[in-house]
Parts: sequence; structure tokens; C-alpha cells
Amino acid sequence: MKLLSQGHVIATHLVAVTATKISQLAKSTLLLLALLAPAGHTLADTQSTDATSPALHAHKQRVYLRDSVTGVAVNQSELTRQANQFVDVYFVEGWGQQRQIALTFDDGPSQYTRAILDILDRHQAKASFFWMGNKIAANQAIVTRALQAGHTVANHSWSHPHGATLSAKQLWQQQIAPTNQALAKVTGEQPAFYRPPFGEISDEQVLMLAQKGMRTVLWSVDTRDWDEQAITAKHISQTVISQAHPEMIALMHDDGGNRSATVQALPVIIEHYQALGYQLVSLDTLLKAPQPTGSAVASD
Repeated sequence: MKLLSQGHVIATHLVAVTATKISQLAKSTLLLLALLAPAGHTLADTQSTDATSPALHAHKQRVYLRDSVTGVAVNQSELTRQANQFVDVYFVEGWGQQRQIALTFDDGPSQYTRAILDILDRHQAKASFFWMGNKIAANQAIVTRALQAGHTVANHSWSHPHGATLSAKQLWQQQIAPTNQALAKVTGEQPAFYRPPFGEISDEQVLMLAQKGMRTVLWSVDTRDWDEQAITAKHISQTVISQAHPEMIALMHDDGGNRSATVQALPVIIEHYQALGYQLVSLDTLLKAPQPTGSAVASD
């Protein structure tokens, strides 16, 4: 009877602790949902499960980073984990099933950006550019041209640091806010998207950005064009072509080294997908649709 009594006490304690933990998590979830719900929307709107909604029918069950060599969806990776945990504020690909692709370019602006913009214009394709704040003042004409052509202009930090070395506050004050200001001076608009250099961003930093109205965008396909010693134009184009999936976000670069191979590969990629009926769209277009429920739910 004594053993039974002790077991009963332990079981009762575990139930109480579990209930408390669930309650704390629920409160945290509700707070984040209320904080991150779009303006004009209630928490009930965010959690809607209306089975008649076309957007719900089109949603993927899960999003993934793709392996850069095989193209296989990678279930166990930090990018995949964060994208599925912080829904609607962190993306590796679009959550829908539309035949759309977002080509994205990091590290510019530069002379390569001009050639990329020329190719996009000729093919009537849109793209997105994650640019560094310390390069904006010297390339204002390129920034203006990209925005006027309907491309997305976004934030890629001020000086390309390793995000893991910075607190959320330091990242904002030293890297993101100054770049936002530099871009706003030229465009008159605050960027809506941030891509962390090297793909490094902590959960705390993701939530900090969400609180400030910015969404974090990584990629589902990495062309590895940053490795200019090993990667050719054919490799870049074949990587993007062989890893086709709805609402892909492809990573390329318009500076940070010799990007001639990227420029050479771009028409091949665009023409291939346009022939298949895909649209080459900006991130503003790709990510404007409502996302699955459970926005930015943090878990222990």
C-alpha cells in the first residue's frame, strides 16, 4: 500500500507539471498568434479552418530545404525545422502549389545586377534581390531600376556578418535597421523581407524580426554559385531545373565574387520554366497569399 501511495503521489505530480507546461505553451502560442496576426485580422481569423477556402486546399503539409546535389527534400535540417515552426514569418519555399518560382539574388548591388536586370526585362520575368546596406549609396540607380521594374528589394544585412555571433538586439541595431534606412532613402519603402548571411539566424532573431514586421526568407534550392572556383553556368542551371517544385525559392548571387556564370545560367533557367508554364515571380507575389494556420508558433 505504501508503494501504491508513493506511485500515486508521483503520478499526480507529473500530471500537474504536464498541465502547467501545456498551459504555459498555450499562453505563449496565443500571445504570438495575436502579435503576428495581420492587421485587421482577429485571432479567430488566423485560426480559421474553413474547409471551403481554396487557400487551405492548396497548402503543402510541410516545406523543405532541398539537398543541393540530389534534390531530395531534407527533413532534418535547421532551415527545415525553422520554416515549419515559424509559419508565415520564415520561409524556405511558398506554402502553396502554384506553378511559380522565385529567383533570388544575394550580396549586391553590383555590375552583375545590371546584366541580370537586362535578362529579366527581356524575358518579362520578376525576381527578388537581397542587398547589403553598405553597397546601396554607390548603386542607387540600380536599386531604383529594380524597384520600378517590379522586382522585390530586400535586406541582406549591412556587412554580411555571421548572425550566430550577434544577439537579436545587436543584429537589428548594427545590421538590419541601418540597411532598412539605406534602402528607404532610395525607394521610399521599408523592406518586408530579410535573408540572413550564411543562412544563420536564431529563433530569437526570427521572432524579433516578426515583431518588427519583417519576414525571414531562406531558400529551398541553393545553386552554390558562390563557389566560383567549382561551379559552372551549366551546373547552376541544372541545379535549378532538376529540383523543380511548386513555389520554389532559388538562391543565387549578384555579387560577392565573379558572377559571370550566374548571369550566363539565368536565361536557360527562365526559358526552361516558362516553356513549362511556370511564372517567374517576385517574393512580394509568391508570399502574399494567406499561409497555413499556426503562425510563428514557438515550441520548447
